[in-house]
Amino acid sequence: MERLNGIASSVRHSQSITRQPHQRIVTQHITVLKVAALPVQIGSRVPAMIDDGDRVAVAGPVRDGILQALAYRNLTTGAMGNAGLGASLASMVIFLAASVLVLQWFSSPFFGSIPMLVTAALACGGAWSGWKAVQIHQAVLGVDGA
Repeated sequence: MERLNGIASSVRHSQSITRQPHQRIVTQHITVLKVAALPVQIGSRVPAMIDDGDRVAVAGPVRDGILQALAYRNLTTGAMGNAGLGASLASMVIFLAASVLVLQWFSSPFFGSIPMLVTAALACGGAWSGWKAVQIHQAVLGVDGA
């Protein structure tokens, strides 16, 4: 997890709009900028409140030379955002609760090993969501101390 603190430059805002099954439309806001000469990309459901010349703190992993920010704080305006900490925590709880319920409700000889497979898949989804929440939380802590 990298943490950068500096002046934002070359700030560009864009959107990615996709249609998912059952006509659901998802909008992803993408902000690309440079902080301390390193390219930074911020993706979220709401636009990042960053303009050229703002002092910012960003945190996240670096992939292919680009910092994929999981959290940011605009030190000039006080605005901050993250890559969905609340949604990751909620999905973790839902996946893990569903795995327990499937195991309790459908664990009879009639269903065979299918409930165990479904439970394992749901538990993996919960573990992945939990891991993502931990990563985002670490990034939030990294920019909070800026």
